[in-house]
Amino acid sequence: MKKLLPVLIILIFIATSCKKKTDSENENVTELIETKIDTEKTQIVEKKREKVIPEYSTVEKPKISKADYLNFFKDVLRTDGMIVNKPIKIFPMESKYWNADLMRLTEKDKDSSLSELIDKNDISFIYEQTELQKGIVLKPKNIPRKKIERKYLDDLLEKVDLETYWNEIYKMGSGYYSIELPLFSIDKKIAFFRYSYSCGSLCANSGTYIYKKINGKWEWIGGIGPEIVS
Repeated sequence: MKKLLPVLIILIFIATSCKKKTDSENENVTELIETKIDTEKTQIVEKKREKVIPEYSTVEKPKISKADYLNFFKDVLRTDGMIVNKPIKIFPMESKYWNADLMRLTEKDKDSSLSELIDKNDISFIYEQTELQKGIVLKPKNIPRKKIERKYLDDLLEKVDLETYWNEIYKMGSGYYSIELPLFSIDKKIAFFRYSYSCGSLCANSGTYIYKKINGKWEWIGGIGPEIVS
């Protein structure tokens, strides 16, 4: 019996070691299964969050009317700013110049307030407006802002120095706009508006700006492309 005791101890040790190894392997397998399940759940949730974008040809496009343009201008143009009295035409946003900037607005960016602002169908609609709305010309007289003639500005600039020029302008308003018709997203809640505003010898801005309809009013939220500020 004494001779068998060491053998029994060794067998018990081996059995215990095997059990621990099996338990450890089971735990590893369980962890792998749980990790896989969690990963699959995450992927399912992410897929659900992905916006399904239909084919552009199947999307119903809204009609852009002159009233849409007028309502936009009423919200975004300064009340004390004047408009150069000339026909207002559509902003020619061509894909070869603007596609990269617009595509960035379709991407998810947690650090940008413009993250996923539009989608690829909105971009197609913007380019479509550039072509289809070419025939639309809006007369400034319909916009409730004071008008100023380009010829008057040019003639005045030739006759007087800059200080006198702007003193004369300030008698009529804070400055003057040169504007183009905005381009809208499909839901007409986002607009791209190119304009220049002159308000002094060292006071001006020109660029393409983004507006969003918030609580029924158009509000500035950012810009794309080059901007000139002085």
